[in-house]
Amino acid sequence: LEALRWQNGLEISYTRGVLHILKRFGITREKWLSLIQNQCSASEWNLLKNNEQAFIYDPSVAANAWAFSSILDRQRYGALPKEAVERQLHYQCALLATALSGQPDSFTSHYNALGETLTPWENFAKAVILGLAAKWK
Repeated sequence: LEALRWQNGLEISYTRGVLHILKRFGITREKWLSLIQNQCSASEWNLLKNNEQAFIYDPSVAANAWAFSSILDRQRYGALPKEAVERQLHYQCALLATALSGQPDSFTSHYNALGETLTPWENFAKAVILGLAAKWK
């Protein structure tokens, strides 16, 4: 069982990573980093790039990635209408930014800072940027 766990990439520390969670939606490491890089300044990008593992394996990011993917699954199977999905994904992104920031009272400001016109994946990446920027200030 131990060999199968490692062979199939089901080691718990690996499955906690955001890239493992979102890969079934076509989110590769390159796409993930591109989504983040496209939304931040050069100095923010350098900080994020140098601390990549810190947010890829952060438990808050993983928990929100699982919730995010679950909502998308429910949409795919017709259990949730598009409007509800968009609203809930926006909430999840605000929760992600709030959790990463370590500032529970920042939910509303993070919610408002997320883009209404961004794709769900762009908002997810922006939430990581917002949360870590607030945490590292």
